[in-house]
Amino acid sequence: MIHVSKRTLIYWSELHKEEIENKHNLELEALYEKYFMLKGQRIQSFGDMLLKIKDAMEKKFKADELSTVPIEKLVIMFEHYATLLKDEYYHTPRSSTKIIAFITDREQSRSSY
Repeated sequence: MIHVSKRTLIYWSELHKEEIENKHNLELEALYEKYFMLKGQRIQSFGDMLLKIKDAMEKKFKADELSTVPIEKLVIMFEHYATLLKDEYYHTPRSSTKIIAFITDREQSRSSY
């Protein structure tokens, strides 16, 4: 215990309010970065996934061999990531539960191939 009055604590809080807010914001930004929640990171991630899907689609069209992912699924995935990328660019809010559901469905589909 530091043995100071409540009034002193309130004064200190008001005196250092800006510094406290700055430190809080830095910690919050670090968490966002750690858990891939920054807008730039999401755009990069969606764009990378879109390129991977596009590459897989091109390989499927060029080769006669069977791919592990049906072309219909690749088209659906391409459209989904294109929409996510567009929504991030135009600041359209998306439901995170829809994104999580899509990723869960995708992971379940992968395990069935």
